[in-house]
Amino acid sequence: MKKIIAISLIVATSLFADLSTSTQKQEQKSQSLRQQQQRGETEQLQHNKQLSQGKEKSTSKNITQTLNKIRSTTHTVSKSSSGTWRIELNPIPYILMKMRDLGWNEKAFFLTNRDVGTSYYLDDDEEIIDLNAQSYYEAKAKMRGRLEKDVMKKVAYYIQLLNFTGQVAELAADKMQHYPKASFENIEKLAEEAVSKAYKEIRPKRINIYECRFAGNNDSYTCNNGQYSLILTGSVPTLLKNGMAYYSSTNIGFAKPTLTITFATNINDALSKLEQDQQTASIAKMIREYTSKLESQGKTEIAQKIKSKFIEKALTENVSNTASAVVNAINSASPVSVLNIFK
Repeated sequence: MKKIIAISLIVATSLFADLSTSTQKQEQKSQSLRQQQQRGETEQLQHNKQLSQGKEKSTSKNITQTLNKIRSTTHTVSKSSSGTWRIELNPIPYILMKMRDLGWNEKAFFLTNRDVGTSYYLDDDEEIIDLNAQSYYEAKAKMRGRLEKDVMKKVAYYIQLLNFTGQVAELAADKMQHYPKASFENIEKLAEEAVSKAYKEIRPKRINIYECRFAGNNDSYTCNNGQYSLILTGSVPTLLKNGMAYYSSTNIGFAKPTLTITFATNINDALSKLEQDQQTASIAKMIREYTSKLESQGKTEIAQKIKSKFIEKALTENVSNTASAVVNAINSASPVSVLNIFK
């Protein structure tokens, strides 16, 4: 009997030990699974955070790029009675920048005499004249001399290029003027859409260019008895038709198109966008904090004026150089001083 009890105890002890070992293994396995799950959750949170930060940086970059383009083309900034902020701009420079972004021939935007290759030309006696010489004979020859044939081909090519670029940009600008809901958020997309449609509709027509000469200096050319003139004195080439500017950095065609876009639905929305702009972010945050403090003191009217004037200025020019002046004005506890910075 005692032997049976002893055997039973041994078996029970063995079973308990096996059960304990199994339980420990199960707990270890569960703990390992929990650790893996926690690591997975941590990694996912870090991944989501990185995605969010990347998205914020991308959004900030896009806002800055769009604002820089708008600042270079802005005519007026206004706020409606409902509080909506709108920008009226000349779409031509914006369209030209978009065409450049889309891979248009860069010579339509940056063209110099070096590209044309003119440092010499032929006079009426077929003699090569150095444009850099200053003698009376050479100065007179410059006025009447004909372009060397290879140079004339280049001048004719660039006149064709600017004329075609102008036609596409002119039609694209016309299309953009008829978009009813143009806004800060969709202007890039609308500009790209307008340029693409205009390019498909316009077919380049060859212009018969003949008798090209220098138009008084070696940066200007006139062809077809003055019908076309190519001027390379500015950063962007200019094409004249019958003496009137047809293609330049600010004008395409003979009309003056305007485009009105919605920037923000209210003053806080406008400030939020400027807080995401790399150029104005720090100042916009200072203005928000300072005007919030003024409003808490009951100085709502001056606070609204400061915000409005800051937004107007920030949409028409780069205000990053006013940061130190803003700090000094805020520290002086003079709201009027802050307001005057943006007037």
